[in-house]
Amino acid sequence: MNSPLLKTLCAATLGLLAAVARAAAPNCETDPQLQLDRITERVILVGETHGNEQSPAFVARLVCGLLALDRPVILAVERVSLEQPALARYLASAGRADDVRALLREEDWAAPAQDGRSSAAMLKLLEQVRRWRQAGQPVELIAMVQPWSSDAAASAPASDPKLVQAREDRGMADTVTAALARHPAHSAVVLAGSFHTVIGSKIHQDIIGSPSLGDVLATRTAVHVIGLSSGAGSSWTCRTSCGPNPVLAVPWDLPDARIDTRVSLGEISVSPPAAAVR
Repeated sequence: MNSPLLKTLCAATLGLLAAVARAAAPNCETDPQLQLDRITERVILVGETHGNEQSPAFVARLVCGLLALDRPVILAVERVSLEQPALARYLASAGRADDVRALLREEDWAAPAQDGRSSAAMLKLLEQVRRWRQAGQPVELIAMVQPWSSDAAASAPASDPKLVQAREDRGMADTVTAALARHPAHSAVVLAGSFHTVIGSKIHQDIIGSPSLGDVLATRTAVHVIGLSSGAGSSWTCRTSCGPNPVLAVPWDLPDARIDTRVSLGEISVSPPAAAVR
């Protein structure tokens, strides 16, 4: 076979493979409140109220929309990094009942007190990530909360909520930054409680006295902040006790925080702990 013909066949094959890859893009439910083609920042922050059906479902639509635009995604969730091996095993599994049970045996999923971060809706989001990966979509999942080391525990009592939050925010930002370095072609969707994702809030600074996760990331890379709001409804949160609690029809972020895109989720509904549902 002569060289020009070989080159022509190779070019045709590559073109066919590219067409197949484009055809394999996920079929997504579009969110009319988002214009993803105009969100060019590498990091997208989503601040949520934990324990409801709607915010993880919104994030699934967001990630799917980015994948449909041929943008590889890192999904960073507010889970402890010690769980990363279990998450990796689940994402590589067939998603059978035994695979789900193995994940839900991890400490935070099985803890007696649940603050909404281990909700059935969150498990559904992780299952969607598993399906995307099984279909060959370029999506990574990272648990971004770093555990307390013995040195940190000795120098800063874990019972001080301001110190705990300050360290968690810095640690989560470091985890996301490291993931971006490992995957230079990826964008990151960062899902965390709205008190973590604020940028430029004097209220946050006065309360915590240190930068938020959003503040730290904004000093390192271009960030787009999606501010969620809802109608009335309920979420699984911890107040006097952990369980279904009413949510007011208000924005979920601090009033003086920077918001680049506002999204309303409508009336929200509680999502109980995944382990209890299972």
